[in-house]
Amino acid sequence: MSKATDILGEIKKTLDEAEVEMVKFDQKGIKVSGGKLRMLAQTSKKLWQDLRIEVMATLKSAPKREKKAAAVSTSETPQV
Repeated sequence: MSKATDILGEIKKTLDEAEVEMVKFDQKGIKVSGGKLRMLAQTSKKLWQDLRIEVMATLKSAPKREKKAAAVSTSETPQV
């Protein structure tokens, strides 16, 4: 697996944990879960940043494709 895929897996795991804590906080009124939600949000933010950096590094290291030359018109205007 690539590093980006691993990071995405961690993001999914973090979101699953956040969903559980949200139910505890929202439906059961457990205030401690609010703090856990905030912590998970910070973790998720860091993971998304790590994913962005990894994708940009991969894009920068990829070989560049050459652009096709623009079509040049062969017709010339007559000079007077």
